Amino acid sequence: MDLKNRRIRVNALSPGYIDAPLWHSTADAEQLIETISKTVPFERFGTADEIASAAAFLASEDSSYITGTELFVDWGFANLSVLPMLPRCAAATGSMSRSSRTLSHNEDYNGFRF
Repeated sequence: MDLKNRRIRVNALSPGYIDAPLWHSTADAEQLIETISKTVPFERFGTADEIASAAAFLASEDSSYITGTELFVDWGFANLSVLPMLPRCAAATGSMSRSSRTLSHNEDYNGFRF
C-alpha cells in the first residue's frame, strides 16, 4: 500500500488461453486448440478484445475501489481442477513437451509450452 498516497492502484490480469497467430503455427494446431478448448467451461479460446476489455475496466473509474487483486480472465479455468487432464490432452495430441519429451502426470506444468 505504499502507493495509496499517490492514489495508484495495483492490480493484475491473468488471461487464459487467447486465440493468437502463434497457436495456429503448427501442423496439428486445430486439433490442439480443440482439445484444449474442451478443458475450459466455454469450450473456446478467448480473444484479445476480451482481455483488453478487462484491462480497460481495471483502468477505469468503474474499478476505483479495486486494488491489490488478480483478475482471472480465463473463463473459469483457474478455478477448475483441470491440470491433471493436461497430460492426457498432450498424449492425445503429442504436443505438450519440453525438450521434446512428453510430460508425465506428476511433472510441474510451470514453464512448459504446448
